[in-house]
Amino acid sequence: MTSPSPFAIAVDPVWAIPLAGIVFFFVAVLVGWRWLSGWPVEQGEAADEVQLKGFLDRVTQDRRAAPRRRGNMTEVQLCHGDDPPIRGYVIDRSQGGLRVLLDQAVAEGKGWRIRPTASDQTTPWTEVTVRSCRRQGAQYAVGCQFDQMPNWGLILQFG
Repeated sequence: MTSPSPFAIAVDPVWAIPLAGIVFFFVAVLVGWRWLSGWPVEQGEAADEVQLKGFLDRVTQDRRAAPRRRGNMTEVQLCHGDDPPIRGYVIDRSQGGLRVLLDQAVAEGKGWRIRPTASDQTTPWTEVTVRSCRRQGAQYAVGCQFDQMPNWGLILQFG
């Protein structure tokens, strides 16, 4: 009995389709690599002269230290000094602060306190600084920054 030739496997029609797939894959990789690697720069054209270089630099960079996250709108109370609390809703939050939707404008600055309405009366008020107050339709979007980072359990109560 003679052993089969190593070339007998390559001639077998069962191997024709996978072999064609492998060849096609390598050809596609080589052509794609050549096509995506870019064309050489002409002699008179410098790489710095490309007009769209840095086109989206300032648009895509977020200046925030911590990214915002949206979630359920959580009802909160915001107050300043001895004034009665103002009812509002947290519309987004980050590790550094909250954005609250209010029915009235508030003054920017320190001395503000915020607390979730659904929490019990023993939950401490969180000290915040109002950084911005912008009209948003018939309401006002107020940006609040935490004066001191509250503990994680308290942050979770804001949604």
